[in-house]
Amino acid sequence: MHHPDSPPPDNILEDPLGELDAALKSHAFGLASYQLRPEVSYPRTDDEKAKVRDEAKAEGHTPEGVAGRAHLVLLNGEGEADILLDQRGYTVSHPNTCLEHSGAGSCGGRWLIVQIEKTTAQQPLLSSTFESLDALLIALSPAYQEAMQEELLRRFEGGVSSRFNYDDEEVVEEPKWIN
Repeated sequence: MHHPDSPPPDNILEDPLGELDAALKSHAFGLASYQLRPEVSYPRTDDEKAKVRDEAKAEGHTPEGVAGRAHLVLLNGEGEADILLDQRGYTVSHPNTCLEHSGAGSCGGRWLIVQIEKTTAQQPLLSSTFESLDALLIALSPAYQEAMQEELLRRFEGGVSSRFNYDDEEVVEEPKWIN
């Protein structure tokens, strides 16, 4: 039990849907599309978030059932997957699963379908948990890996040679060891 006079732990997941949305936006270059699944995520409302925060302070850890979910459509027709973000990390959801938790209701008969048609992963991906969305997408999609390389090149395009141009000085050739 968490002592009430102690500061709350800083690894509490209070807004998994918001965190998942931010992560997906920053990795959107490597996805055909994605859709957040608030109907099977918890917490959703400010009241539910306050309840999670209060429980976390009292117990010292994120309560069970706190998770954000999204549906991903992979590039190049590689397939689709439902993922969740919870206290453990990012997980490819198991088919026919429903997020159950106290006070948040049920899935209302909607089941999550996972369709993974292609993967380069050596391990089974269903129910595998990854520390980052990037690691999950690398394991799931060869096209994501290619898009990530292209995005990195785009971000750093022209960056190497500009390191050797100091203000108004003459441009210096790049050293031969930089390729």
